[in-house]
Amino acid sequence: MLTIPSSKNMRPRTSRAQDLKPWQKLAVARAAQNTLETMKTDNTGKEALALRSFVANCDTIIKNYQHALPYGCTKEILVQDGARKDSCLTGKQVWSSWDSLSREVALLAPV
Repeated sequence: MLTIPSSKNMRPRTSRAQDLKPWQKLAVARAAQNTLETMKTDNTGKEALALRSFVANCDTIIKNYQHALPYGCTKEILVQDGARKDSCLTGKQVWSSWDSLSREVALLAPV
């Protein structure tokens, strides 16, 4: 389990999108890991599985790390597509996010 430093649950800035990005990245990475482990060679339904796993991971993050999240953050807010209200990321967007996130991680990994 991740150890997250406790923070004062401050009111959000005018834009919460940047505050939520690290949490969305965590959910995307866990969804991709689950998808990759479940579907080693079969790509059929990969995006649907990634989306279901992403939403489940967002729910887990809300339940376990509420103290570290921006004030008033809910699962519905965490699964949103950026600043667009009431719009959930799609499976294709989750998988695309994993593609760019995996490159970020590769750049940070020691050689």
